[in-house]
Amino acid sequence: MSKVVCALFGDHSIGKTALCWAFADGRPPQPDYIMVHMDNFSVTRTVDGKRANICIWDTCGAEDDSDGPRPPLPEINVFVLCF
Repeated sequence: MSKVVCALFGDHSIGKTALCWAFADGRPPQPDYIMVHMDNFSVTRTVDGKRANICIWDTCGAEDDSDGPRPPLPEINVFVLCF
């Protein structure tokens, strides 16, 4: 099974987390969900007839979050910019 790593970057409160939850779980985030620095989701999907493990890194987008963890840049296959 192949692995695809996708990272979402963009402004704070733009909807990155809602996009991740909709893709991974088919539903919006819970109303009380609060992301601190970063979250990740992993789903298995069929892409071009082959099974793939898709890992999605959801960054918080806060400008002052310079001390928080970062997605593993060398491993990322897809960058999604949200604005």
